[in-house]
Amino acid sequence: TANDYLEAARCFLNWLVRLGRAVSNPLLSVEKAKTKGGKPDEVRAFSDDEILRLLAVAGERRTVYLMAVHTGLRRSELAALRWGDLHLESPTPFVKVRASTTKNGKPADIRLLPELAAALGELKGQGTDEVVFTGIPRIERFYRDLKKARIPLQDAFGRKAVFHSFRHTFGTNLARGGVASRVAMALMRHSDRRLTDKIYT
Repeated sequence: TANDYLEAARCFLNWLVRLGRAVSNPLLSVEKAKTKGGKPDEVRAFSDDEILRLLAVAGERRTVYLMAVHTGLRRSELAALRWGDLHLESPTPFVKVRASTTKNGKPADIRLLPELAAALGELKGQGTDEVVFTGIPRIERFYRDLKKARIPLQDAFGRKAVFHSFRHTFGTNLARGGVASRVAMALMRHSDRRLTDKIYT
């Protein structure tokens, strides 16, 4: 991601130089970040016991973690949620994720489990334009919560625990619950079923 940003900035500055709006490109000599041969770290899912322990120590961050593990929403999608997106009074509570906030640019309606709907109801803000979560835990805070819950950052297979592990947990739990592969793909909002079956399960 850092290398993508660097390349985008370089292109923009080169364009400014061509237009005569900049004398030179100061980023030409900046080296790209090392990517360990281009292979991304494998991400692991959390076990039921680990999730329970994490929720028990999370304090004010409990609802964020609960929302992440029960909906599979990405960190950026959680941060963009507004109270107007939540429909807690509906017979079946759900969240309407706006297309402008999703990775694939498509809107999505996601049902909320009773436990999650109740937790969100306790947080209820005043205005529909207010963000639901005023602060998504930074990685350092998240790691401190994992440590407090006695959850290892790496499992026996070398897979790492990161915030995106909540999404992997959501996908894994769908498989464990016997949800059909195509239905799980739709719930995960993937365009390729192999991604759901092989990477997130």
